[in-house]
Amino acid sequence: MIDKIIDELNDIKRILKHRSTELYLIEHLKELDTRRSDWERRSALFVPSRQRLERGAKTLELGESYEAIKDLRAEREKNRIKQDSLRNDLLTARTELQNAEEALTLIETEYRDKLAEQTKLNNLAQRVRALDGQIIERSEAVINTRQEFDESEKKLRECSAKVEQARLSLERLEIELREARKFLQVRTTDEKLIAGLPGIQKCFSMYEKSEEKRLALKSLWEGAIQKRQQAQSSLNDRSALFSDVMHRFEVIEKKYTRARAYYESTLKGKSIPEWREICEKSIKKLAELDELYRKFQEAKSLEDKLKILQENKLRVQQETRNLNLRDVEQSARLNELEAEAAKLERRVALLRRIQDLDAVRELLQDGLPCPLCGSLTHPYTSGAVVPNPEEVHNQLLEAQSNLDKLRDELTSRQTKTGKLNEEIESITRDESDLRKQLNALNAEISAKVSIMGLKLSTGISPFEEIDRERQKTRDSLQLARSTADTAEAAEHDMKTAADELDKITRTREEITKFHQDALFSLHNEKSDESRFENEVKTQEEIVNSLKRELISQIMPYGYKTLPDKNPGEVISALEKRLNDWQEGSRKRDLLEREVSVSQTKFAALKKEKESLRLKREELASRVKGVESERDSLQQQRIILFASRKPDDEQERMNKDVETLRTRLNECRETKNDKSAKLDKLLTEIHTLETQMARARDDIQKHEVNFGKKLLALGFKNEDDYAASCLTSDERRDLQNKLRDLTREDLDIKSEHENTRAKLIELQSEGVKFDPESMQSRLSVVKDLIRQNQSENISSETLNEIRELAKKCGLSEVL
Repeated sequence: MIDKIIDELNDIKRILKHRSTELYLIEHLKELDTRRSDWERRSALFVPSRQRLERGAKTLELGESYEAIKDLRAEREKNRIKQDSLRNDLLTARTELQNAEEALTLIETEYRDKLAEQTKLNNLAQRVRALDGQIIERSEAVINTRQEFDESEKKLRECSAKVEQARLSLERLEIELREARKFLQVRTTDEKLIAGLPGIQKCFSMYEKSEEKRLALKSLWEGAIQKRQQAQSSLNDRSALFSDVMHRFEVIEKKYTRARAYYESTLKGKSIPEWREICEKSIKKLAELDELYRKFQEAKSLEDKLKILQENKLRVQQETRNLNLRDVEQSARLNELEAEAAKLERRVALLRRIQDLDAVRELLQDGLPCPLCGSLTHPYTSGAVVPNPEEVHNQLLEAQSNLDKLRDELTSRQTKTGKLNEEIESITRDESDLRKQLNALNAEISAKVSIMGLKLSTGISPFEEIDRERQKTRDSLQLARSTADTAEAAEHDMKTAADELDKITRTREEITKFHQDALFSLHNEKSDESRFENEVKTQEEIVNSLKRELISQIMPYGYKTLPDKNPGEVISALEKRLNDWQEGSRKRDLLEREVSVSQTKFAALKKEKESLRLKREELASRVKGVESERDSLQQQRIILFASRKPDDEQERMNKDVETLRTRLNECRETKNDKSAKLDKLLTEIHTLETQMARARDDIQKHEVNFGKKLLALGFKNEDDYAASCLTSDERRDLQNKLRDLTREDLDIKSEHENTRAKLIELQSEGVKFDPESMQSRLSVVKDLIRQNQSENISSETLNEIRELAKKCGLSEVL
């Protein structure tokens, strides 16, 4: 029952799809009729533009002649503008020439006047130079005389200063002489020191030596006391140290005995070198086990790599087979695309040759024979479809693009296949190398196992066996190493205790010797102390007797006792008093002689001052006479030439003359340039007028010929021709619009014929559609579906039938 419902639904779906397609084609034909009406309306509106395009085509024949006339007219207008410009330049040049001649005349007049002024100035400058020479001579005389006067004045002032200085010096010397005489009269007692001071100095020197010796003995006595005290303290310290060293000796001796007993117990029946030899053997065995473990790991790694290479080899071989199958499939497709592209290339070439005849096709008219074939009918001009080469060209580009993609895929696949083959060879070589390495490694492992004497059980991993053996070896190594380290530490402690015992023994002997030395030193220091004490007492008695003798000698000079601190100050004071008395005596004699010399010098300076005063008065009168002569000459020079300099005035006059001469030459050159410019302009105007006369005849001749051609082509005049001309953009736009209208007409006709043919084909299939019967069939199917509760019918089929029924105008749907 379900199959029957599905067949019924498929039949209804086919009928509804046929009916919907038929309705779509009918609507499309109506739409094409509407587009055709719109095209006819736009074509009727384009008629004036078509006529304008035809007139514009005629104007192309006269384009070169019209351009030539336009160029000639433009040249004539250019020459006319140039002629007006040259005439204006001619008037300007004549005015400039006249101005240049007037300026030249004025400069020549000014230059002659300036030459006369220059001659007059040269004569006056000679007279002024003569006066300047006389003024300079008088000025030099004034300067020389004034210098002599200044020197005389200076000498007079210096002499006056010397006289005053000599007077003050004389007065000062007289005062000093009175003071020296007064000093000697007051200190008459100091004169006795000349005879008594040497005895006092001798006694004082003896006193100083005795005092120094007493102090030295006293310091030695104090040093002996300190040494005796130090010897006593040293004896006490060494006694305490001796008892401490004896106690330490007993402690260290007990420590050495314990260390020796512990060392003998740690050896466990073997020496330290034997334990170290056991450690070395264990370490060597561990290294061999580690190397064997590493070789087993390398063998396992090589086996894993070999397995991976085999898997890769199988994968690459499968991929190579897939690529070869794909190449076989696409080779047929490549041949089909190459054939299709060749057909499209031939069609594009054919359509391009047809399109090249567009310009000729536009000239064809119905009823007139074709210039190529002579036919009187022209289907393309009467509305036939013109093939469009662009669509075919796009199809060709698409086919070529697909062909290139397919070729690129084929090439890349072949390249990939070659790489995969190389990869297979490489994997094969790597697999062979790995097998060789694995065999060599297995041989090394077997030899190593036999040498080490290992027993590898079957079914147990060699790594576990090696780990177990390695753990045993580590335990024995740890035991031997700990025993050796403990014995070495005990040996070190025993040696350290023996060294300490040896050191403390030597220290005890040294301390005993130092204690005896301290006892002997204390006895010697006590005897030295008593000896120095007796010597100090004897020396103090000698010093007291010399002090009493010295006091008796200095008592006449005002000293009753000798100070305990710095007794040498008394002798120094006596020596100073004697030196002062002797210096005062010498100073008195010297001042008496100086006073006599100063009185004589003062009288001579007074006489020299009077002679210098008379000479100054004479030079002052001479200076006044010379200055009056100089002032008279300067007044004459000011009357003639004021304060100006002749050289500066002549230089300024020469510059003015040279400037005027330069300006005169410039004006002459300017006049000559203006004259040459005027002649050149006259020549250019004459040449231009000749060219314009010739061009006038050429323009007239071209205009007559162009007018004849205009009348022959149906143009009224030149303005009518200019109005009919089209620009390249306007002509291109009109041609594009005409081409678009023609192409649109062809498209509409071809689409209309294709749609009508499809509609006739559909109607010829004999499928009839009755709305009422179709409605009843749908109702029956709906009831059947509802009764059977079928879920095998797809919802897509039902939805498609509903959409087709709506398009066909049916109300009752599933």
